[in-house]
Amino acid sequence: MAFKLVQFNLCTIPEVGLVKKWWQDKAGKPLSDAVRSDYGFMAYKDDKPIVAVFLYPTLGSRMAMIGFPVANPEIDIGDRRDAISFLVAEVEQFAKGLNYHYLVSYAGSKGAVEMFERENYGVFDKDVTQFIKRL
Repeated sequence: MAFKLVQFNLCTIPEVGLVKKWWQDKAGKPLSDAVRSDYGFMAYKDDKPIVAVFLYPTLGSRMAMIGFPVANPEIDIGDRRDAISFLVAEVEQFAKGLNYHYLVSYAGSKGAVEMFERENYGVFDKDVTQFIKRL
């Protein structure tokens, strides 16, 4: 199964629009522009967009964050799972190339937890309450 990786940023119209639509379909609310990253990655199969994820490089650290995985709801679940495996592996290699040693994520849904478990991410902390403050 041949997938193609496309890296995109906050200004890339087709991918950003798809991510916003897929997130709205998945969560019932929009994915804020403020939480997306200029390091967006999308997997395509036969020119069809399948899944996307964001990488959040952290300055002064050897750990980056991977987050907000979202998939095209019109694509078969098997293709989505294969595509996310491809995509996560590619993002891991990209992060390694930037000299990061760890990737961390905060899985907020059952589907995300299952995805990270399938991709051999270990649980590092549980029952975390994440706080955020707008600056």
